[in-house]
Amino acid sequence: MNYGETVAIPQGNVVSDFIAELLLRYIDTLLVQELEGEDIDYKILRYRDDYRIFTQNKEDEKKIKKKLVSILCRHKLSISKIRLRILMI
Repeated sequence: MNYGETVAIPQGNVVSDFIAELLLRYIDTLLVQELEGEDIDYKILRYRDDYRIFTQNKEDEKKIKKKLVSILCRHKLSISKIRLRILMI
């Protein structure tokens, strides 16, 4: 029950920020490990809970997104479909 509010990592509280950063840093590490065996040219930037994924083609973007969504789901997190935008470089 969210009472009309969105579901996201709470921001503003120093303790919440610290816990969120620890969890997302761990998720970043898992994502990089899962992508090590792939032949993908990519760059991922994250600020708090906002990810920016840069890749050369749609197939690589789909692979990265699938792996990220899978990792987030394992930790009971998800990507907001409303805020999701994919940009090719």
